[in-house]
Amino acid sequence: MKRTVILFAVMAVSVVFSISSEATEKRLALVIGNAAYQNAPLKNPVNDARAMEKTLKSLGFTVWKGEDLSFQQMMKSVEDFGDELLKGGGVGLFYYSGHGMQHNGRNFLIPVNENITRENEIQYKSVDAGLVLAKMENARNRLNIVILDACRTSPIVRSARNPAQGLVHMDAPTGTIIAYATSPGKTASDGSGSNGLYTSELIRQMRVPGVGIEDMFKTVRKEVRVRSNGDQIPWESTSLEGSFYFADSGSIATEKPMPAQKPKYRLRSEPMTVSKDESWKVFKLKKNEKDRIPVEYIENDFKDNGDSTITDRATGLMWQKSGSDKSLTYDNTKLYIQEFNSKNFAGYTNWRLPTVDELKSLLTTNKQSDNLYINPIFDKKQKFCWTSDQQPISDVAWLINFDKCAVRYWYYSKYVYVRAVRSLK
Repeated sequence: MKRTVILFAVMAVSVVFSISSEATEKRLALVIGNAAYQNAPLKNPVNDARAMEKTLKSLGFTVWKGEDLSFQQMMKSVEDFGDELLKGGGVGLFYYSGHGMQHNGRNFLIPVNENITRENEIQYKSVDAGLVLAKMENARNRLNIVILDACRTSPIVRSARNPAQGLVHMDAPTGTIIAYATSPGKTASDGSGSNGLYTSELIRQMRVPGVGIEDMFKTVRKEVRVRSNGDQIPWESTSLEGSFYFADSGSIATEKPMPAQKPKYRLRSEPMTVSKDESWKVFKLKKNEKDRIPVEYIENDFKDNGDSTITDRATGLMWQKSGSDKSLTYDNTKLYIQEFNSKNFAGYTNWRLPTVDELKSLLTTNKQSDNLYINPIFDKKQKFCWTSDQQPISDVAWLINFDKCAVRYWYYSKYVYVRAVRSLK
């Protein structure tokens, strides 16, 4: 699945305003994610909407969110949002993730309940993006931002001979910035995780304090281009006359995806070959116990990044939140990691199998939810996970058992889950 994403940041600014004044402005946002289409369901829009909601709240926005909305629900949400802005919202932001189409030079957002079989039905069964812009402009607040994240490779309309692809380009009027996830008419990566490449990078950069909106988009463009190997290049059209910072230097919403402090624990990241007899000492396990249980435990400092990853600031590691959907043989773990990196999961290409020391750091002293020895912030499906450490015996590797809070080993041919990790720089 690929997606075309268009971001319209409509900024009604007549004078240049300071960072401090922006920080005190009222910020309102409407976020919609539509995925449960009958004929062409999508994977990520609801996840994208939830991640955006979380990010915007951390940046001082009051957020209204809707998931899998009908035509009537979408129209009411837009109208109600316009009314809220009229009450005096300083900054308004609209975010939509789902199917979107163009028709007769106009862009339309597709509700989940409409079965559009003919191209001429689009304008009657979907929401005109121009209506959203009109509602926001009518509020006459200082700044309006509209984000449209729309997939175009799964056609809703199947009877059209040559259906128009993507959303149409719109020039930026005075005081406006229009930012595209990729060049107009091109496709953008849907991502291998729960968010698209552009959306995950946008969320990441929105949190960086003291960076103006135009400079932020330049950084997003560079990162997306590099991580997509040049296949996706975001693009902007701007006529701004003022400045805006999602997170200013003095804002409470200045969290970054990377920890500022040095990790409290330094864990081995290079794979080792460790025998059963050596394992007690090398892995720091309780000897003479039935199971190889750790002698000590890590005081984790977890942070959910909102893009299907978890950062442990105590160890300086970023973890895959869910792990593999299916259990894999040890040989297939290499293919899993390769594919993971080729798809730029969460915007990174340096994912790997964790060592015993690293994966063991997720073990808890007591059982948590679902009777597993792992923090509930992680998915519970992966009760056993492979590590990169092996035994001298051919075709035997070490694993972590979260069901028994133990370090164990198993044959390559056995099926075990994978939870990928990467080191923060």
